[in-house]
Amino acid sequence: MKKKYNLNIKNNEGAVRKIDGVYKLTEKAFEVVLTDNYWVGYSKGYYVSDEDKKLLNIDFKNKEKFIIQDKILYRYPKLNLPRQKVDLLKEKYNVKVSRDLEKADAHIISENLINSMFTKAWHKSSTMIEFHSFVQDLKHKDFLTECAIKKINKIFSEIPNDSMLHANVNYYQSDSVHAALLETVDNSMDVHMKAKEWNENNKDLLIIAKYSEDYINIINNTKKIIYDTDVTNIIDNELAIIENDQFDTIYKMVTSSDKDSRSLALEMLANCNIDKSFDIVSHIFYWEYEWLKSTTNWSTINVKALRNRMNQYQGAVHLSAIWTYNNYINLLISDNKLTKFALDKTREKLYNHVLGNLVGSSADVFHIPLDSLVIRNSLKEKIINHD
Repeated sequence: MKKKYNLNIKNNEGAVRKIDGVYKLTEKAFEVVLTDNYWVGYSKGYYVSDEDKKLLNIDFKNKEKFIIQDKILYRYPKLNLPRQKVDLLKEKYNVKVSRDLEKADAHIISENLINSMFTKAWHKSSTMIEFHSFVQDLKHKDFLTECAIKKINKIFSEIPNDSMLHANVNYYQSDSVHAALLETVDNSMDVHMKAKEWNENNKDLLIIAKYSEDYINIINNTKKIIYDTDVTNIIDNELAIIENDQFDTIYKMVTSSDKDSRSLALEMLANCNIDKSFDIVSHIFYWEYEWLKSTTNWSTINVKALRNRMNQYQGAVHLSAIWTYNNYINLLISDNKLTKFALDKTREKLYNHVLGNLVGSSADVFHIPLDSLVIRNSLKEKIINHD
């Protein structure tokens, strides 16, 4: 966990001075500001991924089954664990809940808390060593006034050596009198600090300052840590599993014009064994979210628990956009929930709504059968058996 600073090279009045016919950066050109967040690494994507969790030492996926009988639990905030389900744990498994971290046998954490603790930036920060290399290049090219050098030396003396910097040259017009200087500085920054080097793997992964102490406590914790979904799965283990042959019936209820039928279907989804019915529940939640919202029980406690569990699967989808289909499959893969049933249903939807008029059964000339629409070989190993 490192401090992160923003380095801005400005071009406002007084930031550039002409000395002996040469434009140079003055002390007013350099502005360094400490940010509110701490740098913890580079990342990709929008959410805290499994790779990020391993990097952060917060990968709490339990390979061994957790025995909850007679345990004392500590609850971290933002859990997707309704009080009614905790009461069931107390009644059936003699579970107790403690507010004391040390007295608990296990600590329950949630993806909601982890995701709220971190954020990602659309840029890549550099090390102090890279910043030093950049400054040396500016000195070598005689782009700095003596006052600028003193200002930079002061920056080096005040910022810890292990800090990270996000460097940026403020916008300048290409026809300005000192555009050539700023362009050369910008290019030097790009070379030595890789300030403009960006790809999906080069986002800053940051911990929000107010959660830094919580993060330290979590990674230094010697107690067993489990996800709230693991606890919910224990409770849900005796609930009904929605089988594949029930999908069409529930789907028709969800997309019915009758609000009561939609509400009944939503209640079935909220009270089933979600973990073992995940492909069906996620499919309906992802593709028919707007129908589910228009129900009488959308704000009930059980449904709110379902909504929290399926948070990444909710929202508007565009049936004609390939990204929508890719996103759903990738979400299932990240959750280790991609089944043949889920894949086949997605293939059918993609075939009907995107490919149909082009090469489907309604195409004028060319035709590709549904069986020819397959997942990439590299992803086939991600398909799991539906227990």
